[in-house]
Amino acid sequence: MGNEFEGLMFPVKATVTKGCGAGCRVSHEVGQVWYMRSTPPGICSFAFNAMFPAYWTLRFGGSDPTEENPDVMHVTCGQASCAAQFRVERISEVEAKELQAQANLITIESLQKSYPEGLSRRTV
Repeated sequence: MGNEFEGLMFPVKATVTKGCGAGCRVSHEVGQVWYMRSTPPGICSFAFNAMFPAYWTLRFGGSDPTEENPDVMHVTCGQASCAAQFRVERISEVEAKELQAQANLITIESLQKSYPEGLSRRTV
């Protein structure tokens, strides 16, 4: 039994194009990339919420008519004192597999080191 939606869903990634402001607890840096298959490990929930409409649109083949490239959408985090910017884009299956392999290497311990203020208590 296969996936009845195969061919209708496209792999998507998000890249930080402008880092977070001083008020952000997570502080995503320019160049940070996530494979957007679900909520990526280590991503700020406010950033993910800002990206979700673009992710969902691109994942299911849609586009934003105001963007020059139909495979790309740009979003800005709406959290106060953050205003990080992200490029959300459809990618190849090959790039998706590479990004998933990188994501598989992320551990709770590595996330704890990245966020000295601490993670949610539910993760430890």
